Amino acid sequence: MYKSRKPFNTFYLDVGGGTSIFVKEYGNPKGVPIIVSHGGPGGAYTSDGITKRFYLKKTHLITYDQRGCGKSKPLLSVKGNTTNAMIEDIRKIKAYFNFEKFIIAGGSWGAMLSIMYTAKYPEDILCYIACSGCYFFDNTIWPREMFKLHFDKWEKFCKLIGVPQKDIEDRNISFSKQRKICKKYFEKIKASAGTAKRPNKYAIQWYNFEDDVVYTCKKEKDAAQKDESKDKYKKKYELAFYESLYYWKNFFTTGKKLRESLKKIKHVPGHIIHGRMDVICDVNESIKLHKLLPKSKLHLVNGEGHSGKEQHIVYKDIVTKLVKNK
Repeated sequence: MYKSRKPFNTFYLDVGGGTSIFVKEYGNPKGVPIIVSHGGPGGAYTSDGITKRFYLKKTHLITYDQRGCGKSKPLLSVKGNTTNAMIEDIRKIKAYFNFEKFIIAGGSWGAMLSIMYTAKYPEDILCYIACSGCYFFDNTIWPREMFKLHFDKWEKFCKLIGVPQKDIEDRNISFSKQRKICKKYFEKIKASAGTAKRPNKYAIQWYNFEDDVVYTCKKEKDAAQKDESKDKYKKKYELAFYESLYYWKNFFTTGKKLRESLKKIKHVPGHIIHGRMDVICDVNESIKLHKLLPKSKLHLVNGEGHSGKEQHIVYKDIVTKLVKNK
């Protein structure tokens, strides 16, 4: 069973309120349970590539498509789609499998979900793994460094929706103005889903902007996209839809509230992985997180951005050491 990189079981889990999330099981059903959350919000596990980071002989690996995206139902639903609802979805996965404790892991937005779940239910967690995804949202959505390093891409992104030039050039653009940009994008994206042949240009621009700044080189980008599904437009639209919604509505647990919640998990072991050149999620946010969590281990990777081969190797090594002797 665990010799295959394909799921040995897939199913829909009813999480209430008319929502069902699509779940996959990999590896050894008697192994150490690990629940992994994907990025976004709005991403999905469209392939089985994530399994390459796990020692499946000793792991009962669970992945799922978060509510509203991927194969979960209903698709692109705004009703009930909040951070807290997503945290509770993970708890329902845990309850379904009757896991006493499990390892929780994720990358980017999935890393934030993992940390927030741990803060709410520390008694459930053996260990957390957060890769390239901590952000406290202290008065900014995008890291300030991004405005400097990728000004040409930022300018193009803003001009499509008519942001005034003085705001585009303001590297200290206010949090409220950034949220207004997200609101306008969300309204344009929501207005029409489009198709692969006639795409929604606002969704494409949102996705392309992030895609252009997230990788440090073409090789890194090609490696990350190798395992993507054939329906690339669907993926792009869902990501743009939910990211713009969450940024606008400020659904993330932010600043003071997040710091306060972390006090409850100082005793929980964990690993924080981050590329030093990340301009989507500032590496300094992970350093802050590590300082607040004395039982965490910080793994900083030189020369990589939001995603990269070396980070995946570090991730795999951590998981292998955690499960191999169990």
